[in-house]
Amino acid sequence: MVYLNRQRMTYPCKNCGKIYSYYSSLARHLKHECGVEPKIQCPLCPYRTKHKSSLNTHLNGRHMKFWNEIYSLPNGNKTSSMNAKN
Repeated sequence: MVYLNRQRMTYPCKNCGKIYSYYSSLARHLKHECGVEPKIQCPLCPYRTKHKSSLNTHLNGRHMKFWNEIYSLPNGNKTSSMNAKN
């Protein structure tokens, strides 16, 4: 990390103003985020995001009840598609 006058060097985005501590983070932002439409689509609703982790958070928060209902057995036990018997 480069320090100038004992302060951490920062890299601001000229398009949106976000500030990054590392040049590589700014480069990633410019390539994949800034001014780019979200490419990752939720398979269950119209939600779109730029990051897979955001989709995972969305699925866990919004659609977990849906998945629990799909994988619930009549006796209340849970199963997964890997453990389900044909």
